[in-house]
Amino acid sequence: MIQLLPDEAICRVSLSSEAAPRRDFELVESADSLPRLEGAAVVVSGGRGMDGTEGFELLARIASSLGAALGGSLPTVDAGWVPVARQIGQSGKFVASRLYFAVGISGTPQHLAGVSPATRIVALNKDPEAAIFDVAEVGVVGDWREILPLLAQRLESGPSAD
Repeated sequence: MIQLLPDEAICRVSLSSEAAPRRDFELVESADSLPRLEGAAVVVSGGRGMDGTEGFELLARIASSLGAALGGSLPTVDAGWVPVARQIGQSGKFVASRLYFAVGISGTPQHLAGVSPATRIVALNKDPEAAIFDVAEVGVVGDWREILPLLAQRLESGPSAD
């Protein structure tokens, strides 16, 4: 019950002491073992150029080897290749990692709005005209299908003596 007093500057509120019904819940562990995007020092992210879940499996292996978080662009979330909790961009999460490894990401302003300007970007894209190369510190023009399996294998084999 709310009652306005004559000067209308003060109001009295009566609260009911009824308790809310008890809700039982169960804590479910996430199958996602990679670090969260928030606060990650390194982010490995994929875009529409990954062409499906196969590419994201490789990205997850690489991210795991680096202790990095895995991210994706809006189109990859829409396609179901990466969970919405890992979406980076204007309508997703903002990352301020030291390193952002962008694979198959075109570099639209909507996606880059989710990446700190202070972040160093390493980009891999088959399109030499992709806008991501305009902001990347290091750019590699190539097909992820040829490069990522070699990178994943090298990272998983650990440090070498050469």
